[in-house]
Amino acid sequence: MGVSNRTWLFVPATTPQRFAGAAASGADAVILDLEDAVGVDAKDSAPGSAAAWLSNAGRAWVRVNATGTPWHDDDVAADLVAAEARRSRALGFGGKLCIHPAQLEAVARVFAPTAEQLAWARGVVEAAAAAGGGVATGPDGHMIDKPVIDRARAILRD
Repeated sequence: MGVSNRTWLFVPATTPQRFAGAAASGADAVILDLEDAVGVDAKDSAPGSAAAWLSNAGRAWVRVNATGTPWHDDDVAADLVAAEARRSRALGFGGKLCIHPAQLEAVARVFAPTAEQLAWARGVVEAAAAAGGGVATGPDGHMIDKPVIDRARAILRD
C-alpha cells in the first residue's frame, strides 16, 4: 500500500483469497469490509478471515458493522484487536490504543511479557545482583549494563 491514501480498495472479508491481490493492486489502502460486502449469513465468519490475514502480516483497514447492529460488538471484539496487536508488537510497539473496554483484555494479553522474556529478565537481575555492581554477564552471555538491568526490571514489573 502506498502512503498517499488517495485510492482505497474495498474487499469483502468473506474472500480471503483476494486479500493479497488487493494489497498488491497498487491501491493506497485496502479495506477488509465486514459491513455492506458481507451477507447476513456470513457475518459471523467474516471477522475470523480478516483477523487471520491481519495476524499473518497483512496490512489493511477493517470496515466494521455499524453500532447497534447485531454484529458490531463482535467486529470490534477480541479477534481483530488481538491480530492487530500481534502485528503491532511484531513491529516493535509496546502497547495499543483501545476504543472499547472489550478490547482491553486481548491487548493486555498480547503485550504481556512472554515466559521467555520473564526468564531472561530474572536471569539479568540475578546476575546483576550477584556481581554487586561490578561487570556482569547475563544468561545469554552478553554484558549487563544499567539500561539492560532497567529493561529487565521493567519486564518484571509488568
